[in-house]
Amino acid sequence: MLNFDPAGSPFLSASDRAFASGSIEGVPLLIDVAKIKAAGGQVITVNELVAELAAYAAKNPARDTMLQKLIWSVSKIEGEVLIRGGVPRGAAARITSSAHLGHIGSAEGLWKNYQAGAITKAELEVGLEDIGRAYSRARVFGRVGRVFTVVGVVFTAYDLEQAGKKSLQEKSYKPIAAEAVRQIGGWGGAAAGAKIGSVLGAACGVETGHGAIVTGAIGAIIFGGLGYFGADLIADQISPN
Repeated sequence: MLNFDPAGSPFLSASDRAFASGSIEGVPLLIDVAKIKAAGGQVITVNELVAELAAYAAKNPARDTMLQKLIWSVSKIEGEVLIRGGVPRGAAARITSSAHLGHIGSAEGLWKNYQAGAITKAELEVGLEDIGRAYSRARVFGRVGRVFTVVGVVFTAYDLEQAGKKSLQEKSYKPIAAEAVRQIGGWGGAAAGAKIGSVLGAACGVETGHGAIVTGAIGAIIFGGLGYFGADLIADQISPN
């Protein structure tokens, strides 16, 4: 845990926080705990680790000050867990989501500010809690966005089918062409909005702890709606709907 002999230690150190440990720089990975356990590995949780440290401190009062600082770091800052048995192949994946990486960057920034004396210990703890809540909100909106996407695909198929029937009935390409304009406008706007929303969400979340709800999902919904209705105005000039 103290990294005295990393090569000889039977443990790997990790974090149970979605935004990782801001005090450790490196490439963040998501680790599948179920796969570790299925391979015979063991994960020592934060609470178990703290209990071990507290028991050790009670038996070694001369080291109490150092151990209390360590307990604070493990439980309040790093969310540290220990993995015994290694991480099997396929159980770890690099994080690529810009929104997720934004929250991790927020935690690293807070830790650097604390190290530089720009914020207090209490402010550091509150800031990390805010990032945790912001990440949870972002995940909720992300799930909402995926639901909207599924519903949108169903509507797209239905609308295109109806436009196709209308084109056949009228013996004109205009209904299906107009509907294609509407759908391309909506989905194109949604794709652009998702990218814009992810960047805005990460940036706002870093600075305020609240703006992270402006995620790709919200951006996709807003810009997708604007794209659809804007394209609808154009499409109505081809074939009113």
